[in-house]
Amino acid sequence: MPVYLLKILSAIIFVICCGYILQGKDYFLFQKKYGRKETFGAMLKRKFLTGLKCLKMLVVPVPFMIATAYVWYDIFYKNNIDLNPKLEAIATAGWIPLLSILYSILVAIILNQLWSEYKAIRMAVKNYDLETFMNLRDEQMSPLVHTLMAVISGSVLVAFMLLKYPDAVSGVVCVSSVSYLFSLVFYVIVEIDDPCSGTWFIKSIPKEWLTIDSREWRNIRNNPAHQKFLEALKSKNETLFYKQIEEEKIITKLLSLVKTKKVLDDIE
Repeated sequence: MPVYLLKILSAIIFVICCGYILQGKDYFLFQKKYGRKETFGAMLKRKFLTGLKCLKMLVVPVPFMIATAYVWYDIFYKNNIDLNPKLEAIATAGWIPLLSILYSILVAIILNQLWSEYKAIRMAVKNYDLETFMNLRDEQMSPLVHTLMAVISGSVLVAFMLLKYPDAVSGVVCVSSVSYLFSLVFYVIVEIDDPCSGTWFIKSIPKEWLTIDSREWRNIRNNPAHQKFLEALKSKNETLFYKQIEEEKIITKLLSLVKTKKVLDDIE
């Protein structure tokens, strides 16, 4: 092994060791995270699982990337389908930059909105706020927004396919990288849009909350016993409630209590 690689590896190991040594102490350059009691094994397992999720998200767009690169090579490159020099100058100076800026602004707005809803759902779960959770659980981004994003990203991708590249390798690299980024953005938006399922789901959501029918919940919202049930659910005695009822019958019990306006004597 070359000497410079050994030096780089030694430096990396030294930095990692210093990080673990400083993790248990407070210095002016580092402050440990308070409030979380976690063993080293649990932390390592959590980071490993997070790494696997990230790796999965990075691998998911690969088939689309390979497909677009193959289409460009087999259809555009082999048949010499490209823009003439004058039109190519217009595309690189106006078409691609304009659509790319428009796409970036649209993605920024969408991610900001979805992330706000994602954080709201997480806070609702932490606060045991079932009402807020049910309001946001089935909210999905409109298909019109997906259509708009697909049209803009598709236009930019086609513009890159129509450019004249000096060789096949440079063309494959450019087209595949653009298609990979577009598909990765799409999958990230889809994952954030549905935090109750998929790869990046919120683990702390009670399973019984996911089985509640949202339409039924909205229909009984104006029932006088509905608020009574929510207050009981957020009280200190919710553990007793779940112990008294079998897990598979919790939602049936919930709906029957609200519909019949019974007082939750078994909770109080």
